[in-house]
Amino acid sequence: MKLDRFKKPLLRHAGLIAGSVLGLLSGLHLFGLAVGALLGYFADELAFSRKILKRGASLMENPAVGVLDDRWTRIILSVTLAYTVAVTSTKEGKIGLGEQKLLEDRILRALGIDGREGGLVRQLTDRFFSVRTIHPAGLVSVYREISTQDDRCNLLELLFDAAAGENGRITAGQNDLLKTVSIGFEIPAENYNDLRRKWISIDHEAYEIIGLSPEAGDREIHRVYRRLASQFHPDTGGDLDETQRKQSNEAFLKIQDAYNRIIADRNALRMDNDDPGDPD
Repeated sequence: MKLDRFKKPLLRHAGLIAGSVLGLLSGLHLFGLAVGALLGYFADELAFSRKILKRGASLMENPAVGVLDDRWTRIILSVTLAYTVAVTSTKEGKIGLGEQKLLEDRILRALGIDGREGGLVRQLTDRFFSVRTIHPAGLVSVYREISTQDDRCNLLELLFDAAAGENGRITAGQNDLLKTVSIGFEIPAENYNDLRRKWISIDHEAYEIIGLSPEAGDREIHRVYRRLASQFHPDTGGDLDETQRKQSNEAFLKIQDAYNRIIADRNALRMDNDDPGDPD
């Protein structure tokens, strides 16, 4: 057991150790030790980067393969999920270079990564687009097993940021994926809904059109909509002149649009518990 504890660090720095030993045996004493250690360090970093990129691409496509350690597995899964959310609902399954650079910066900032590791993450984002198939459910499952609740909440926040992109809008497809991810991460619906409201403000205008507040229950909203729709529907207006019929039709379409916006917004939220709604 103790051997396993030291096995990975020894393998990770094998070049540094070997270089130091060879430098020391070279007869150049401290100078040889320093040069050997430096060359060994660079050899380790090059080998490590190659492993991350090679096995990282494999992990994106097949989450069961694992990588090198839990930290880099979390990083690669975070990158993959962020890009998956970003490209969901796009026609070509790809985002523009400007948006890709913006997303890379958001990922690095969210994960607290810079320097050489930052460059490695940027290369991983390029690898994402060469992978043939992404399996979000598998990525979520692996990430859940090797992360804390705080890790998962922070990643979900990054995913909302990735979904919003440059235009600040989240599509229905992205929202469905975010809901699925939050359930897979075992994040409570309340936390998911709070995060969603942070990116998407309540459509107060739609509620004002039908004369209700955002706190109204689903049944009440449906009841009021049916009453207003019946009242303003141009076919139920009786003897209306052309101007009145046009105004009635405009009002009806406005009410219908407001109701559809409200329902779409409510459907985007997570309702894990049955809500009895308002009593009839």
